[in-house]
Amino acid sequence: MSEFFELVPGGFQLNGYPTAERAIKLTGKRATRFAHLALHLHDLKFAGECLLELRSATQFPDIAREALWRSAVVHYLKCFGQSAARFSLDPKTIYEPGLPQQVHQYFKDLRNKHLVHDENPYLQALPTGIIGHLGDVPKVQDLLVLTFSGDTLSPNNLDNLDLLLGTAHHWVKAAFEKAQASVREELEQVDHAELLTRERSNYRVPAVEDLSTRRHQ
Repeated sequence: MSEFFELVPGGFQLNGYPTAERAIKLTGKRATRFAHLALHLHDLKFAGECLLELRSATQFPDIAREALWRSAVVHYLKCFGQSAARFSLDPKTIYEPGLPQQVHQYFKDLRNKHLVHDENPYLQALPTGIIGHLGDVPKVQDLLVLTFSGDTLSPNNLDNLDLLLGTAHHWVKAAFEKAQASVREELEQVDHAELLTRERSNYRVPAVEDLSTRRHQ
């Protein structure tokens, strides 16, 4: 979990806060935004670590490099996609008009129409018949499907995604710190004794049946 927190029955044990009384559950719009921004930071950090591995581990097998690349693209776009459980980042707010927004749209199309959903010509399957010489028996020597996949893991794409990630991370980190200050200001206005009576912050390990449900913050 963390060097500061340990999950115990009924809540968290606060190892890193020796004078703390309890960890309370935060609710309301400010707390929700605070949490959602943390999730965006989590995904952007993961995508950045995938790119870092790609740059530093050039001896990885092609399949591993492609897996890291696809994971970086997917987790980056996860922050901008439609979600019923957290607000989405707006590329028009984060990136300048022109080339930066165009590059973002390129990766959005790459994710939506190729890597996750198969719609564009970057992946092709060509049904092909191998026919012998006139008079040969059998006439049809073989039936094949020739598959071709466009290579998107190029140095330029790697650099461009790195730049997008850096800009997004900078924006989200600043928004996160602003949200954190807003939540702190809200809590400081509440009576201390009341804060100590609020519900404890807790974590429930998800079960198989949770896969089809929507998360509530």
